Amino acid sequence: RPDMLAAMQSPEGAVKAKTKTLVKKTKKDGSKKMKKSKGDKKRKNSTKEKKSKGKNKKKAETKKRKRSLSQKEPSKEDTKSMEVESVEPTAKKARGPDGKAQDTAAFRKEHEMRIVGQDAAGTGAYACPPPLLRFTDTPFGQSVLSTLTRAGFEKPTPIQSQAWPICLQGRDMISVARTGSGKTLGFLLPTFHRLNAGAQK
Repeated sequence: RPDMLAAMQSPEGAVKAKTKTLVKKTKKDGSKKMKKSKGDKKRKNSTKEKKSKGKNKKKAETKKRKRSLSQKEPSKEDTKSMEVESVEPTAKKARGPDGKAQDTAAFRKEHEMRIVGQDAAGTGAYACPPPLLRFTDTPFGQSVLSTLTRAGFEKPTPIQSQAWPICLQGRDMISVARTGSGKTLGFLLPTFHRLNAGAQK
């Protein structure tokens, strides 16, 4: 077109053409930058959403684990129901060191004993045997008894008197008593006796 050629030839027209091209370029660059910024925002939002979803999944998994563990662990009511007071099997009386009969309930009351347990089937209370108040009432061998008498022991300690008949039945037991009350021999001597009996068979 001649009018455009004339405009290009004049210095004013050249300046105008340059400004037009610069404006077009800036518009294009601006649109590209806007597109890039929008794309970056979308990417950031998507990564944030993914992270939040992952955190929510982890929280849900930990909650499920805690629930499963709480279901497995016994409650306080269950533990209370497991603690069943023992019952007397019969009106048997233990013999004291002097050979006189002694009431089992009175002996346990005197030494503040509390016996808790269940029967072998786990359905009822444990019938606890009476205590062995003399060394001669135990099934231990003569070598063990003579060693005890030579050591200066006249009779079993209270925890030994009641622990021995329970251990000799082969029952598991946890005994709680003061230090120096004879708890160790309370389970060791019945264990040795059962091991020797098994070896002889």
